[in-house]
Amino acid sequence: MTLADWSEIAGIFSGVGVAISVIYLALQVRQAEKSQRAMMQQGRATRASEAAFKLAEPGFSALYSKGARAPKELTLEEIDRYMLTARAAFLSAEDSVLHYRPGQLSEEAYLAFAEGVRALVGRSAGLRAAWRLTAQNYSPALRELMDDAIRNAKPVSAAEFQAMWVEACGEG
Repeated sequence: MTLADWSEIAGIFSGVGVAISVIYLALQVRQAEKSQRAMMQQGRATRASEAAFKLAEPGFSALYSKGARAPKELTLEEIDRYMLTARAAFLSAEDSVLHYRPGQLSEEAYLAFAEGVRALVGRSAGLRAAWRLTAQNYSPALRELMDDAIRNAKPVSAAEFQAMWVEACGEG
């Protein structure tokens, strides 16, 4: 074999090595993307769980319930506190919307989130009012989702929701 033959063989091995490296790199990038999506979903779930537990505390629970079901009865101080609670919820929602648009949040997770927004907006007159007063503070993407949710909301009174609850408790 001549030196040129050896050079050709080395070139073939080099090409195969580059191809294997590119395939490996593609697999690593794909795995990193999956890992990042999982971490983001875990972060969203943690944030939502912590907020739900906080709202379930007696002091917050009473304010949240009054703001959702009887918002016209809130005092000025309660309105301020309820608006801060709504702001936290809107910022969390905005985070989900903004991560969905570039594909960082899965379609399945986003659809579940959007359905939750629609249900919450339907049950909460106070949340609808808080949105109307502050919508300009949020991204167009969140405004689109919230405005659609409010436009298509089927408001559910406290009595209706309680009846739905009792009915659901009887299923089994």
